[in-house]
Amino acid sequence: MSEAREKNRPIPVVFVGDAWWGVENGVAHKVAHHLLLQHPELDFLFRFALEEQYPVSRIVADCPRIVISQQPQALVCGIGFTDIKLGTPVEDFARTLGKFAHDLVSKCSTRVVFCAPPKLTFSPDEERAELARRYGSAISHVCSDNGFDFLKLERQCEEFIRRQSRHSGTLYPLRMGDDSLSPFGQMFVAHSILRCDFLGLRWEPAPLPEPGPDAPDSAEGGS
Repeated sequence: MSEAREKNRPIPVVFVGDAWWGVENGVAHKVAHHLLLQHPELDFLFRFALEEQYPVSRIVADCPRIVISQQPQALVCGIGFTDIKLGTPVEDFARTLGKFAHDLVSKCSTRVVFCAPPKLTFSPDEERAELARRYGSAISHVCSDNGFDFLKLERQCEEFIRRQSRHSGTLYPLRMGDDSLSPFGQMFVAHSILRCDFLGLRWEPAPLPEPGPDAPDSAEGGS
C-alpha cells in the first residue's frame, strides 16, 4: 500500500461497554458524534460492541472478534456495571480483566482507555458501592501495569455535584433511579473521555466553515 493511501485510511476506534453507558445512543455514540463534529476533516471508522448485559468475562471471550480483528487505533472500554449488578467477586473480575489486558498487549497495538462507574453511582447501597471501589482499584492496577489510561470519575463527579448543589437554577442529575447514567450523565462522561485525548487530537469546537464570496462581513444586529 502506498504511503499516500496509508495516510488516507480511516481511523478505527472501538467502543466496548454495558448498560451503564446507555448503550444505544449513549456515551460511546456521544464521543463519536463529538469527534465527528470537532474533526470533520478526519475519516473515522467507529465500531460499537455494546450490550446491556456485558460482563468482563463476555468481553474477554469476544475480544478476538470485537476488538483484535478490528485493529483499532484506540479502544474505549466502559466496564464494571454489569459485574457489580451480578455480584462478580473482585478476584474473578481482576483475573479476567488481567487476561483481557494480556490479549490486548500481545495481539493488538492500540491506545486503551478504561472507565467504570464510580462508587457514588451505587450510593446508598454500601455493598455495591464498596464493590465498585474495589473494581476501580483492580482496573487502576491493570492499567498501570499495561500502560493503559484509566479515567477515574469519582472525583470529577463529586466536584460537579458539589458545585451544582449551590445553584438555584436548572439542575440535571448524573444518574437515574436504577443507577444507570442519565442522558446528561452520559454527556458528562463523554466529555470526560474526550478530555483524555485518547487519539492525540486537540479537543476543541470544530471550526466554522469559511464564508463564501457573497457572505456579509458580519451578521446584522451584532454588537
